[in-house]
Amino acid sequence: IVKVPSKHIISTRAAFYSDLKDIYFHHPEIFGKHIHDGEDMMVHAFILHEIQKGEKSQYYEMIRMWPKETDILFNWEEEDLEELQDPTLMQEAEKQYSEFMDTWNRLYEVLSKYPEDFKPQSISLTRFKWVYILTMNRCFASNWPCVSQMVPFADQINHENVNVYYDCHDPVTGETCVSVEERRAREAKEASEKKDEHAKYLETLSTDLAAIA
Repeated sequence: IVKVPSKHIISTRAAFYSDLKDIYFHHPEIFGKHIHDGEDMMVHAFILHEIQKGEKSQYYEMIRMWPKETDILFNWEEEDLEELQDPTLMQEAEKQYSEFMDTWNRLYEVLSKYPEDFKPQSISLTRFKWVYILTMNRCFASNWPCVSQMVPFADQINHENVNVYYDCHDPVTGETCVSVEERRAREAKEASEKKDEHAKYLETLSTDLAAIA
């Protein structure tokens, strides 16, 4: 079990209430809630800004621990993709790269307007690609509406497509922030898993008894 205080988590909320808040307000065309990747854009901009701060960032230790080399399908060389011998994956890589460049162009167009907040090297394509791949590979979704988050230590654990559960709790009351729908879905899943385990147990028990008889 891993429990991380919210003050150490890079989240959409932390990004929104940072000194970049005015930039977010002035550019709803990429940071707005009505934009499908608005929350991701917000987190990307925030992380780029925090990296620029260096040791002055409260997230410095977390950022320092992130791997310097990370990868994703669209970053593979063409000859490596051909080795897969899978046209579908090659098309997916092209799609991912197109989406990445679209995200980069839209974000760069905005952030480059604020040289007092973002130095040119802090929003370079190379720097952004690193942040983009990191968030794609490690970012947690959240029970809070429109929130994604980078959680120190926990982001090194595989938390997708495996039997891992995570939750957000109010820092004052300690109450869970899971919606009623999410809680019911989780309870239904757990009940189904217990039912399957019980059925397997009965099947194994019956086999054992038959063998004894």
